[in-house]
Amino acid sequence: MKLITANKLNLFWKNGVLPIKNALLGKIDNDKVLKTKEEVTANTDLDNVVGAAVVSEIIDDLNAMPQYVYDEAGKIIGYKTSGGADTV
Repeated sequence: MKLITANKLNLFWKNGVLPIKNALLGKIDNDKVLKTKEEVTANTDLDNVVGAAVVSEIIDDLNAMPQYVYDEAGKIIGYKTSGGADTV
């Protein structure tokens, strides 16, 4: 087993870990958290991130969409909603 000296550990921290840490912290500081669906829709910056509340709202909206019923030809003949109502 090799011995790690304080000098080698300090060198590893300064040249290896610290630059990566600072680069990541700088990126996080520049990012913007999108907090509404309108901000997500208007977003053009790829560095922005979507907040958890907005993601949850979008998933709920997608789950509320009806499930379409198709015939053998692939034509939509009706739909079913998550509430159990259906129509033809």
